[in-house]
Amino acid sequence: MKNNLNKYKNEIFKNLSLRYNVLYGNKLKCLRQSLLLKPEDLAAVLTISTNTIKKAEEGGNVGTEVLNEIILFYGFTIDQFYSNDSIPHWTDLNKQIENFHKKHKSESYKILNQRPQLIDLIEYRLLGNNFFENWVDEKQVIEFCKEEFAYEYSTATNTLNNAVSKGWLIANENFKPKKYKVK
Repeated sequence: MKNNLNKYKNEIFKNLSLRYNVLYGNKLKCLRQSLLLKPEDLAAVLTISTNTIKKAEEGGNVGTEVLNEIILFYGFTIDQFYSNDSIPHWTDLNKQIENFHKKHKSESYKILNQRPQLIDLIEYRLLGNNFFENWVDEKQVIEFCKEEFAYEYSTATNTLNNAVSKGWLIANENFKPKKYKVK
């Protein structure tokens, strides 16, 4: 009887642990995506490989030292990360990271200043701020990115068409030039 009870307890805790790994992995992924970073970007400033970052974000068993390094990159203490379920707004998160890194004499936060791929900017910034509520053309998208985020793009047509194929936007070819808006 005692062995059966112990086996049952171990499965319960193992299953709970796996669920929490996935939950916290998703949180790490959301933090990274809100900053418009790729796993490769993060790996470039940490001692962790891209595959390990992906594994951590999928809830894989990567070890506490790996999780702690990623959590600390985002400017959280370990307690803060695990005690708060919400994801800060990306501007607040940027400030938090910069302050944390400056306090610890790290320049790794400077990867936040890199220009993201336009498709990521569309997915994580432009779709969420009502920019595409009305019809806009490529030139308007390029100008908005420059004015609002200080990111310069020379062209956007292929990226906008990619956003259409992903189902995020619709295109109207009756306009010259072609215009796009949220679906």
